[in-house]
Amino acid sequence: MDRELYLPKAWTSDRERCRAAKIPDERGFATKGELAREIVRRCLAAGLPAAWVTADEAYGQDWNFRRLLEQLGLGYVVAVPKSQQIKCLAGGGVTQTVTRAFGLK
Repeated sequence: MDRELYLPKAWTSDRERCRAAKIPDERGFATKGELAREIVRRCLAAGLPAAWVTADEAYGQDWNFRRLLEQLGLGYVVAVPKSQQIKCLAGGGVTQTVTRAFGLK
C-alpha cells in the first residue's frame, strides 16, 4: 500500500551522508510512530478503502498512533508490551495494566 524508510538520527543529522545516499536535504528525523501516522493519513487520502489496521507493539504502544486511528474511525488490533498501561473506559477510567485487564499472568 505504502512505505516510508525509517532513518535514524545518526543519518539525518549527517547531511553529507544523506546527500551521498540521495536523501533530500529537507528529509529530517521522524520516529517510526510519526512515519506510521503519516502512512495511514496518505492511504486514506488516496482513497484506500480501509476499515481497520493491525500493528506490532512498536506501534501499538504509541498512544498517538492509536488515538489517530480512533479519530479517523478506524478499528485496530495492535500488540502492546505486557507492561503497557491502558485506559479502561469502563469503571470510571481506571488505568490498568494489560495483564490485569485480561486476567493474564
